[in-house]
Amino acid sequence: MDYIDENNHKSDCYRKTSFYGKLNEEGIVDLEEYIKLENAVYEAAYKALSKKEKHKKVVRFGIICTSVLSAIVSHEAPDNGYELKNYDPNNLHKLLQRMHVVLEGFIDGVMPNRKELGDFPNA
Repeated sequence: MDYIDENNHKSDCYRKTSFYGKLNEEGIVDLEEYIKLENAVYEAAYKALSKKEKHKKVVRFGIICTSVLSAIVSHEAPDNGYELKNYDPNNLHKLLQRMHVVLEGFIDGVMPNRKELGDFPNA
């Protein structure tokens, strides 16, 4: 199991302190945990995995990306009661864009150059 699995709430490896766990359990976008997740995505992209295993990891990362988008939308929706505790719209939108580019590269099998992605936004 790896860090991507630790972000899967249906996995025995799930950790509430993972990126996905903190987002869903506490309403916190933890950039340090995201960096671990992105590192695991790059590692999985270059690892010799079966098509099925790679597909599972792509889907899991896609679900996490969708969860960040849902959290932003829920936070911005009036009167729904969901709040991101460390919300900065510019930085979270930058993070979501970064996640989207990484996800596209993971799906296509051509990961983006990390230097071209630039610095991590301050979540």
